[in-house]
Amino acid sequence: MKNEHLFGVKHPERPAVRVRAVDRLRAISTAAREWGDRWTEIARDCEVFDLGPVPEQKRKSRRTT
Repeated sequence: MKNEHLFGVKHPERPAVRVRAVDRLRAISTAAREWGDRWTEIARDCEVFDLGPVPEQKRKSRRTT
């Protein structure tokens, strides 16, 4: 996904996770899914850290012979 960042998300009652998202809100939403929670119930207590852009992966070239 374009402009995707890596975020660290912490919650006092859950293990810290790293997620890929385009913004902080989506990072919380993705973390909540990983934890099996609704994001609306945990968002206030989350700490979110932007760890920077996700490095683009090099595409494998397809050679035909």
